[in-house]
Amino acid sequence: MGDFNSFNQKAGDSINLSELGDKVFTITAVESSPYINGEEQTDGVKITTKESWEKADGQKVNKVHTTRKAIVSMLLNDDFQSALAKGETFRVKCPAEKIKSKSGGMGYYTLVSAE
Repeated sequence: MGDFNSFNQKAGDSINLSELGDKVFTITAVESSPYINGEEQTDGVKITTKESWEKADGQKVNKVHTTRKAIVSMLLNDDFQSALAKGETFRVKCPAEKIKSKSGGMGYYTLVSAE
């Protein structure tokens, strides 16, 4: 069997947020982590969590990544970043169902407080 990683794929240190389902997790840090495909770049974040997660290969990681616009925007907000820098942590979850837009636009996924 061939080594898929030999095709310029990175063995990542995080899992995709969609893999968590409705599981509660604690945000301890957030960093910008854009997804780059050729010349296209999509804003993204890597979220450090208090909890550990097991990847398909059995590796344990404590980071989650996402490019979901509403979540990226919320987590890169200056006030949120300041709170994290002061040592605050946040228990959250990402509901499996999309939130309905107040303006009548398309629904979207976001993080909500798990408290």
